[in-house]
Amino acid sequence: MSLTPAPQPASNLPPPLPPTDAKASWRAWVSWAVIVGCVVLVVSVNFTRKQKPREADGPTAQQLMMFRYAIGADRALGTLAGTQPANSAGAQVARQMRSNASTDADRLYAGLLTCVVHAREQGLADVAAALDSSDANVRAAAEAFLAILDAPGPRVTDTARQALVDRHKWIGRYVVATVDPSRSDERSVLQAEAVRTFSVLAGFLAVVVVALLVGVALLVTGVVLLLTGKLRFAIAEGAGRDVALLEAFALYLGLMTAGLVWGASDLPGGRAVGLPLLVLAFALGIGWPFLGRREGTTTTDIRRALGLHRGRGVLIETLAGVAGYIALLPVMALGILITFTLTRISGADASHPIGDELTGPLAVFILLTSFAAVFAPVSEELMFRGAFFGHLRTRVHWVAAAGIIGVIFGAIHPQGWAGVPAIAMVGFNMAVLRQWRGSIIAPIVAHALNNGTIVLMVGLALR
Repeated sequence: MSLTPAPQPASNLPPPLPPTDAKASWRAWVSWAVIVGCVVLVVSVNFTRKQKPREADGPTAQQLMMFRYAIGADRALGTLAGTQPANSAGAQVARQMRSNASTDADRLYAGLLTCVVHAREQGLADVAAALDSSDANVRAAAEAFLAILDAPGPRVTDTARQALVDRHKWIGRYVVATVDPSRSDERSVLQAEAVRTFSVLAGFLAVVVVALLVGVALLVTGVVLLLTGKLRFAIAEGAGRDVALLEAFALYLGLMTAGLVWGASDLPGGRAVGLPLLVLAFALGIGWPFLGRREGTTTTDIRRALGLHRGRGVLIETLAGVAGYIALLPVMALGILITFTLTRISGADASHPIGDELTGPLAVFILLTSFAAVFAPVSEELMFRGAFFGHLRTRVHWVAAAGIIGVIFGAIHPQGWAGVPAIAMVGFNMAVLRQWRGSIIAPIVAHALNNGTIVLMVGLALR
C-alpha cells in the first residue's frame, strides 16, 4: 500500500457525525465486546503466567546482567578508584541484588555474586541457605556450587564443572574460573566481557540522562507553543467514524489474542502456530477498513483515517518521530517510575520474556530484534494508533482516547500488571504523536526507536 501526501484541512473542526444506523450500532457493540473480552483473556493469561513459580533452570537475563555488571564495574572502576572490597561498585550491586531478591533463585545468584566480589563467608552462607529451597533446581544448583566453592580440587569432576557451565551459562563459567587457578586466562576473558556489559549499561544510562534533559526542554517548549496556539494538532478525519475501523481493531486483537494464548500454552505447535496468527491478525486487520467501509467512503479517506499518508514528507515525519519520542521521554519515565515502585513494594516481576531469549544464538537474536524493532512497531501502530485511535478520537476527546488505548496497550503486554504503567505511557505517547502529526509515520519511528534501543542494549550487554 502506498503512502500518499495528505491534503491540509481547511478547518480544525472535526466533521459532523454521520447518521447512525442500527446495523452500524450493532457492529460497534460486537466489536467492543470482542475487544473487552480479549483484554480480559490476555490479562488473565499474563497474570497466571507471572504468578506461576518459575523453575530456576539457569539465570534470567536480569540476573545475568546484574552479575556481569557487578563484575565489570569492579574491574573497570574498583582498581582505578582504589576502593576497599566492601565499598566497591561490585559489592554495592551485590548488596542491592541481595536486598531486592524475591525468589530463591535471586537469593542464590546474589549469594554467588557476594561470594566472588565481596564477602566469601557471607556469600557461602547465602548459597547454603538455598539448600532449603522448595525449587528442586535451586537446591541442586546450590549443592553443585557449594561443591565447587568449598572444594574445587579432586572432589569435583570435569563433568560436574561442565554441568554447571551448561546450566548456569556465564555465571557458571565465572564461578568455575574464579576457584580454579588453571583457568586464569578464561577468567580474564570473562572479566573483559563483564567490562563490556558495564560499559554498555553505563553508556546507555548516560544517553538516557542526556535525552531526558533534552526531552524536558522540548516538552516544556511544546506545551508553551500549544498553549499559545503556535502548535496545532491534526483533526480527526471523518472516515475515522466508520465502524469498519473499530471492527478492524477487534479482528486484529481477536486473532492476536489467539496467537498469544496459543504460543503461551501447551497447545500443538506452540509458537510455530502462534507467530503466524500474529502476522495473519495484522494482515486481516489492516485490510478490513478498505473492505468493510461504508458506502461513499473512498480508499483515500480510509488511508487518511489510518494515518497512511506522508504528512509533510517522510523525512520530516521521521525527524518528528525522533524529536517527539525524546520530548515525551519524561512522560515515559513517570510510567517507569511507577512500575519500579510497584515491583519494589510487591515483588512482582515486570520483565518481558523476550529478554531471556536475547542471549541465545545469533540468528535468534537477529530475528527477535527484527520483530521488536520492525514488525511490532508497524503492526501495533497501524492497529492501535491507526485504526483504533483513528476511530475512538472521533467519539471522545483525543486525550481520553489516548488514555484508553494506552491502558489497553499496556494491559495486553506480557510484562504483567506491574508493567502496565510503563507500557501504557508508551502507548499514550504514541497516540500523542499521531494526534500531533496526523500521519502514522512519526509513531512508527518512535516505537521502533524505543524497542530497537532496548533490545540492542540488552543484546550488546549480554552477548
